Amino acid sequence: MLRVYSLVALLFTVGLTFTYYALFTTEWVHFSGARSRFPLPLSIRYGLFHKCYSWNDECMRFPNPKVGDCEGDAGAAFCDIWQLARVGIVLGALHGVVTLTALLSTLFGGASRLRKRWSVNATCLLAHAATLTLALATVGYLYDSSDRFAVGASLGSSYLFALLAVILDLFAVVILVTTVVTSPPEYQPIP
Repeated sequence: MLRVYSLVALLFTVGLTFTYYALFTTEWVHFSGARSRFPLPLSIRYGLFHKCYSWNDECMRFPNPKVGDCEGDAGAAFCDIWQLARVGIVLGALHGVVTLTALLSTLFGGASRLRKRWSVNATCLLAHAATLTLALATVGYLYDSSDRFAVGASLGSSYLFALLAVILDLFAVVILVTTVVTSPPEYQPIP
């Protein structure tokens, strides 16, 4: 069981690193325009909190009501839904710390905790995956349905890293539950 928890903790630590990368970078949606008469390629990178332009290396708040991102019926809905993605990834990052603490306390808490705390740890891993899935689904929905993103925009590396974090969480849950269900009990009753 110790090896299994070590592997699960390692997988989750990598996934949590991916979560924080996704939280702090501006690569959720990326638009790369065709080369114009300017010598530099023009691109816009959208993050959950900022939008950055390649031509002047300037980043600004996104969505920003002051520049009209939230105007009109569709704009107000866009801003509210984008806020939901922000909440999902922030909750995922915060819950990730709780999950890592639970995994490490189980890992270093002795042999009795290894057998008894698997359901708590599996639930924590699933909750972390669920909060990230909320952010992924929200950004994916807006990417497909909103006219805020130009034609030719694509989902960026932050989106992919958050998706990888969800996959690692689910893989860790499968490993943990499979090990607990298929392993024999540690102590056999003496007749």
